[in-house]
Amino acid sequence: SPIEIESVLNLHNCIKETCIISSTNQESEIIALVHLDYRYAFKPKIILNFCREKLENYKIPNHFVEVDCIDKTESGKIRRKFMKEKHGI
Repeated sequence: SPIEIESVLNLHNCIKETCIISSTNQESEIIALVHLDYRYAFKPKIILNFCREKLENYKIPNHFVEVDCIDKTESGKIRRKFMKEKHGI
C-alpha cells in the first residue's frame, strides 16, 4: 500500500515527507514524490538503494521526484489526486 511505502521512505534521514502515487500509463508505475530536509541534496540513487534494503521489489518506486511540499487536507491526509495533477503525473 502507498502508506507502507511512505512510512519506509520517511525513515530515511534526508526525507521529511513522501507521497506515493501511481502513474496513469499502461505500466502503472509507482512514483515517489519526496520532500527533502533542506540540508540534503536530491540523490535518487541513494534513496533507491535504501528502498532496496527495506522493501520488497514490487514495492520499490520506479521514479523519485523532488517536491517543495506534500499538500494535505485540514485533517492531515495527503491530497494524492491534487499532488498527481500538480506534478503532471
